[in-house]
Amino acid sequence: MYLYFVRHGLAARAAAGTSDRERILTDRGRAQLEAQQQALQRLAWPVARVLHSPLVRARQTAAALAPAFALVPEEERLLQPGVTLADVQEIASRYPTSAHLMLIGHQPDMGRLTHRLTGASVAVQEGVIIVIEARSVRPQQGTLRAIYAPEDLAQLGRALPAT
Repeated sequence: MYLYFVRHGLAARAAAGTSDRERILTDRGRAQLEAQQQALQRLAWPVARVLHSPLVRARQTAAALAPAFALVPEEERLLQPGVTLADVQEIASRYPTSAHLMLIGHQPDMGRLTHRLTGASVAVQEGVIIVIEARSVRPQQGTLRAIYAPEDLAQLGRALPAT
């Protein structure tokens, strides 16, 4: 199984009178995701599902990236802030062990989950994509395959021929 942990794109601060759950992506965040989406389309990753946290900024991130895989993003309540490895195990149990799942969530969760699965401590900026190959979704059973910062992924995409 491959897990693609994604921290939502660059988001605005919560406006006065609104909750953290309602934060939206900034113009810069949307532009970065558009460049990432184009790169992902050229890379032709075999992502089978794009699942996202119920928070607005994660939903917007999923909507921006899912077209790269010709998929419709799906809300997954277990990906809300505070997601645990047990939650990811529950999500993964619904899919075949050969599945490629993109899970869009929040920090510190994405970094903590990466550490639990692989033992690696990673910096997780907005829009980062972490690729993990996991024999099973259990502690130390994953291998960190790649970390793509938004700018690096966009640059890689520009270097590839259009499909």
